[in-house]
Amino acid sequence: MSNLLSQADVMFRAALASVVVAESATDALAANANGFTRLSGSFVADGFAVGMQVLSTGFPAGYGPRVVLDVTPSALRIVNGLPSTANAATGRALRSFVPLPILEDNEQYEPVPGVPFTETELVAQPSVLLGAPYNNSTREDRGLFVVSVHGPLDVGTKALLDTADAVLTRFAPGTVLLLSDNTAMRVRTDATPFAGKIDQLLAAHARIVITIPWHAYRINAVQS
Repeated sequence: MSNLLSQADVMFRAALASVVVAESATDALAANANGFTRLSGSFVADGFAVGMQVLSTGFPAGYGPRVVLDVTPSALRIVNGLPSTANAATGRALRSFVPLPILEDNEQYEPVPGVPFTETELVAQPSVLLGAPYNNSTREDRGLFVVSVHGPLDVGTKALLDTADAVLTRFAPGTVLLLSDNTAMRVRTDATPFAGKIDQLLAAHARIVITIPWHAYRINAVQS
């Protein structure tokens, strides 16, 4: 089962990294010393919230990942501001993803106060043999993909809750991730994904944990 787990870990983490929590509409965006601005549209309506981490595209200088300090319809203030400015132009976008870095098991990281990050863990559970004989019958392998999202403390709950909602949407019950050996990893429908309460594990971070139960059907090979 170890090869299954290593493949599944890669696929689950890749899918997690693609989750978009908030995204700016196709309006002209500008940058100043405090953050990002716009003349039309609304950062509030686009779903941005204090404590989210944003990445930018289309600007002359790369901005990101940056942490949101304040949100109004026309302005997105950034913690510590931006190092350069840019006049308003189209073809730009701001997106909030699951916070980077996305850490896997056994990866060392020193959290920075107020800076979001994400931890993941792939947990194997006991398999179930479906039918007999034992050799060449179908086996159901089960496990959990656990996502812990850490955000700044004392900034409200919207950033963490919206991130959890986006992750649960991406890994809706019945979602299939096809591994390189064509094994279909499925998000379970009898024990569906869920998010826990927001708690405080580290001194300067709040955390929400999303648990995604999965299973896969394979041939049970008994070795003699």
